[in-house]
Amino acid sequence: MVTQRFGSKDGLILALIDYLSGQMDARYEDLLKHAATPVDELAGYLDVLISQVLEDPLAEAYFVMMSAAIANRLPQKDVFLASHERMRVRFADSIRRAQDAGLMSPELDPDATALAFGCVQLGFAVQLLLNSDLDPSPIATTIKQAMTALSQK
Repeated sequence: MVTQRFGSKDGLILALIDYLSGQMDARYEDLLKHAATPVDELAGYLDVLISQVLEDPLAEAYFVMMSAAIANRLPQKDVFLASHERMRVRFADSIRRAQDAGLMSPELDPDATALAFGCVQLGFAVQLLLNSDLDPSPIATTIKQAMTALSQK
């Protein structure tokens, strides 16, 4: 059935990534319209990810397939890497604009900071999927406080 609908297992993975990316991109675009500062954008990215993981059952499938691609050293790993790289670029852009506005220290490496922020989000999403009883609020608050601390020059 997968082959009939998507052409292959790779086609299914690509369709899932495209679907979830499209959903999240739409939410990110809405976020960007309403965020007062680039630092607020970073906090908003976290909120979007949390709600996506908690509300969309396909988000779990995404992480299961990503984990399988990594564990089994499958070529599909590159598709996930490309998706995460797009987010790193998006985060780095917010960080650069925050630096340009004087909201974040110019000493921060935007690319390394963006990658670290993405790693924290990825780990948080996996933890939410592992522990369905986890209250995300205190962790999200802590992550946002850390981002705020980075914005203190």
